[in-house]
Amino acid sequence: MAPHLDLQTLVQLHLTDVDRELDDEPLRIVEGALPDGLEGTLYRNGPGRFTRGPVRFDHPFDGDGHVVAVRFADGRCSARSRFVQTRELDEEQAAGRLLYRGFGTQRPGGLLANAFRMRFRNAANTNVVFHAGQLRALWEGGAPHLLDPHSLATRGEDHLGGLLAPRGAMRALGVAGTFSAHPRHDAVTGELWNFGLRWGVGQSLVVYVIDAGGHARVVAEHSLRELSFIHDMALTSRYVVIAAPAVRFDVLQMLFGMTPPVRALHAREQEGLALWLIPRSGGAPIIIPGPPGFAFHLAGAYDLPDGRVVCDLALMPGLPDLADVARTMGPEADGGALGALTRMTVDPIARRAQTEVVSSVAIEMPATAVASPHPYSDVWAVAVPPGRLQPYHSSLVRVTPDRQQHVLRDFFPALPSEPILVPRPGARHDADAWLLTFLHHPGAAAELLVLDAATLETQARARFPIAIPPGLHGSWVGA
Repeated sequence: MAPHLDLQTLVQLHLTDVDRELDDEPLRIVEGALPDGLEGTLYRNGPGRFTRGPVRFDHPFDGDGHVVAVRFADGRCSARSRFVQTRELDEEQAAGRLLYRGFGTQRPGGLLANAFRMRFRNAANTNVVFHAGQLRALWEGGAPHLLDPHSLATRGEDHLGGLLAPRGAMRALGVAGTFSAHPRHDAVTGELWNFGLRWGVGQSLVVYVIDAGGHARVVAEHSLRELSFIHDMALTSRYVVIAAPAVRFDVLQMLFGMTPPVRALHAREQEGLALWLIPRSGGAPIIIPGPPGFAFHLAGAYDLPDGRVVCDLALMPGLPDLADVARTMGPEADGGALGALTRMTVDPIARRAQTEVVSSVAIEMPATAVASPHPYSDVWAVAVPPGRLQPYHSSLVRVTPDRQQHVLRDFFPALPSEPILVPRPGARHDADAWLLTFLHHPGAAAELLVLDAATLETQARARFPIAIPPGLHGSWVGA
């Protein structure tokens, strides 16, 4: 497919419905060979169906969650996939029509059909995480869904033992607490940390931890002056780190059915991003003003011996136009959707941060290969090749922050998914790892790539029997 294909056509070709689920089907190796020692399961989640009856969703983030599990054993790999059967999906499939509002899609029927309908469709399409023997499909606007780790069958919503249940006046509207799609594991304690937002008469940010045995509790709850849009977090030995953008949700617009959430997002133009350091031991957050801009994702954070905290994030110049994905990625975009790997070094005592751009390559979905990042951690991400007219995230990049060097590989017009790093057995440095990614070809079968993390060279390439739309996030579970 020629690179001159217009962007709108490329986007539409990528966003096609998954035509069938997979049942432990072997993937055909079409290049190289799977390396010895790569044993385990790659889980990945993303929107897989964009229609309900005659209606096509107005936004790809509303697509039904489609979880893929690729299992590696004895030099072979096979794939199973299932749609997450949420309660809303069950009801809409039975009715044969759209019943619930989504992040960017309203119910047919105008204002009256959407007013005061604040139970949105839980798409369960953003991430999939394994912890304490349980596999959860995550969507940041609601509760996680438990899946069988082997069959991927949906077991139902997980309200964390009642911690996410609706409270007070919100019971009437069905508004429950949320559990972010970006939890972080602590490799030392075996805990899974996460946050969520509660809103209604007042708004708050809630910090949760699920211990190594699977028991959940609330660590802290902090009031917000207004409902915001916070997508990711990082974890150090002392803090939960939140990058809170200067963005607000117009709750009244949503409540009265005037607009879906994606169009109720508004930037506070005169303010910058704020970095929250929330003590893991409890207590008030330390809030440090940061630079102008917006961040979806954090590569990681770590504590320095002198008490300072470092946070690496993909910082965009401003809030991108999330309501129009093609426009955000097109040549007319103002750069709002292009993030640079940026390092914030924070002094919690002085409550100030020093900010530097580590790499000018435009990136998203950054990841590291180590459970506890350090000052010299390499970062991998999806990226935009420098000079590309259309800022289309068709590349993977490895950035070495301390030397400000990068290795980049472009796959245009195919799109790589978020890089998942798997350290080799006995690995001695960050790049001694394999990089796993799905490669999404417009209108054609998807592929699985196993790359050398240091060079981004192909170790193995395997072909799926079906096309899979570009996904969001996933995780690796070793054998």
